[in-house]
Amino acid sequence: LLDAVNDDLIQAMTGVEEASFIGNQIQTISPKISSLRFLTKLYLPKNKICELPTEICFMINLAKLKVDDNFLKTLPKDIGNLINL
Repeated sequence: LLDAVNDDLIQAMTGVEEASFIGNQIQTISPKISSLRFLTKLYLPKNKICELPTEICFMINLAKLKVDDNFLKTLPKDIGNLINL
């Protein structure tokens, strides 16, 4: 099971349009997630995420973001910039 979406994983995902990390042990997501310019769908339910990186708000092509069943108390303040969600 994955415990992080780290820089190495993100680098390996270049060009990916959809990513699913459902039911892992992910606690952290690297701010470099925003470098995935083609990503339109990101599924992160059933993990241990407490906070989303602010940089996720720069992912302008993101149309679907699923983060239910985590430990999130708030979302980044600029999440509204993701106009395709």
